[in-house]
Amino acid sequence: MAQSASKFMSDEQINLTADTTLSIASRQVTRLIVVSAKTEAKLTLIINEGAGVHLIVPLSANKASFQINVKTRAQFTMTLLGLIDFDSMGDIKISLTGEQAKAIVELAVVSQQTSQTNFNIRLEHLSNRTTGRINSRRVQQDKSASVLTGLLYVGERGNGTNTYLSDKVLLLGELSQVKSDPQLEILACDVKASHGATIGQISEEELFYLRSRGLPKSVAQSILVQSFLMPALIGVPLEIRDKLLHEVSIRQNP
Repeated sequence: MAQSASKFMSDEQINLTADTTLSIASRQVTRLIVVSAKTEAKLTLIINEGAGVHLIVPLSANKASFQINVKTRAQFTMTLLGLIDFDSMGDIKISLTGEQAKAIVELAVVSQQTSQTNFNIRLEHLSNRTTGRINSRRVQQDKSASVLTGLLYVGERGNGTNTYLSDKVLLLGELSQVKSDPQLEILACDVKASHGATIGQISEEELFYLRSRGLPKSVAQSILVQSFLMPALIGVPLEIRDKLLHEVSIRQNP
């Protein structure tokens, strides 16, 4: 199924009932929201010169995959989010094929119960002066397990690339497990590329401060978890963001 965007759009909903190809016209700005996805459905997104797209993907129990082509001076942002108690897998390939193309991937996920999630993100810099960011915020509860594999690839024509991967994890479950696997593959010379990962628990100092203000421990912990996720939720519609934060609050305060 192929769709074409020819005029300015604000928000558009996408049902991935089958493999879908969507082309965004030059200099167009739009926000795409995936409202449902069939297992193993694939979205191919072509972002033409000077266009801007924010793709928002609430996670579900599927293995949907995404292949993104970002052309000259186009900008792409992708936000994956959800509080999940099911197994999920996401395969994402973003190719920056035009000069000065830019891509940002934001991940805001809370895993609970015995869920297992696996995120594979490949960010390719295939042209001059491209910019890429992968910002991951994961919260692991109960007996959940999560793996993030992120590859920053810079091709031979990727001179002037500026790319970075940041993976931050909060471990709240004593039996929860997490793996962070950042990778670099660089074939060009003039490149800025790095990655960082931190895995830890809620700050006892911050928790004590909130409790000293009269908040119960569960409420204080909920506030800190929500605060941890917020940087990865910029640009997400308020109703979607607030729904996730409300679910987090309920989970922390049963």
